[in-house]
Amino acid sequence: MHPLAAVVLLALPALCAAQPEAPVAKPEVKAGDRWTYRRMNYERNQAQDTYEVHVTFAARDAIHAVITEKDGRESDATYTSEWNEVVSPRGRVNVRDKGELQFPLRTGATYVIEWTLEEPRRQMVSGRHKRNVRVVGWEEVMVPAGRFRALKVQSEGHFWPFGSGYVGTVRDVFWYVPEVKRWVKHVHDSFRPGNRISITEHSGEELVEFRIQ
Repeated sequence: MHPLAAVVLLALPALCAAQPEAPVAKPEVKAGDRWTYRRMNYERNQAQDTYEVHVTFAARDAIHAVITEKDGRESDATYTSEWNEVVSPRGRVNVRDKGELQFPLRTGATYVIEWTLEEPRRQMVSGRHKRNVRVVGWEEVMVPAGRFRALKVQSEGHFWPFGSGYVGTVRDVFWYVPEVKRWVKHVHDSFRPGNRISITEHSGEELVEFRIQ
């Protein structure tokens, strides 16, 4: 073999390793897809209860799901086609065009999102949110459903509850797995100052099992 050819061949693995990760496309969610999560109290490192997300409708711009609690209670939830919550199971409406997950997801991408939170049942706007989002990179994560290679997406910022006179801080981290079509782990940290008492939350959810098409 010519010496120059040998040098080129030796350099190929390094060149391939230097190539950027391919962007992650938006999931093709289908009616019938299901995921079961356990809610976590990370302050006590304790599992609390479980719930299931069952997709009943999925289109180009929206996903509808039924949330079934461990005791059998059901509620509806609506998401964008990128899995950003629009209407929560409690009926809260997130008024926004974009959320934490903006596909295709690219490692190193950063963006700013803002939205208001409305509660139609109480006929009120309950707050405003602003977050700085960063697609951190790939990590291995272990949850009850198994070990996965996940893309870590981190969201940090503030929220302003209307009428409260204070500003809270919040941080959400998602570990998204393309093969699962959803995140396998989500950690939520928030701090809400108050006149008499401040509230700190360190919670989240972990995937227990899933059935997708």
